[in-house]
Amino acid sequence: VLEDSLLKYLVREQQKYVIGNYLTSAEELSQRLVRNVEKYLDAPRVTALRIGLREMLINAIEHGNLAITYDEKTRELTTGDYLEFIQARQADPMYRDRKVIVEYELTTLHFRCLITDEGTGFNHAQIRRKENIHQTDSHGRGIAVTENAFDDVTYNAAGSAVTLTKYFRRL
Repeated sequence: VLEDSLLKYLVREQQKYVIGNYLTSAEELSQRLVRNVEKYLDAPRVTALRIGLREMLINAIEHGNLAITYDEKTRELTTGDYLEFIQARQADPMYRDRKVIVEYELTTLHFRCLITDEGTGFNHAQIRRKENIHQTDSHGRGIAVTENAFDDVTYNAAGSAVTLTKYFRRL
């Protein structure tokens, strides 16, 4: 209750998180990061931001740090062994110590989040082409969902970091 009453005084907030490769962390952190955005956006837009954040955090964990390819994920989801597959990667010495770094900023002008993984990156230009989205697949739409929620989605050259920005008002 005290936190909600203080929200009207919030002018700027910055935080940095370093998380391991657990999907539950992606869910919890996405909820935490949008908690104060309700000051600037309505509930449906806050929910859209949360879902986009969660998708990018999951991508950083699965495809970045754990180096799970699209085809591997498709195969394991089809066989029903995906959770076991994830757990094996999380325990693998090659991947287990990799972290996802999340730098977050909320101001009166915008919500911005930089998500960096310790993987080798990916060809984001190729993946972002609309013809590469398979509508019948059980996964693979996270980038499109995120691009619909945020005003700006920018990757570094390697594809191992993404900056997500939602503007509240333009100067």
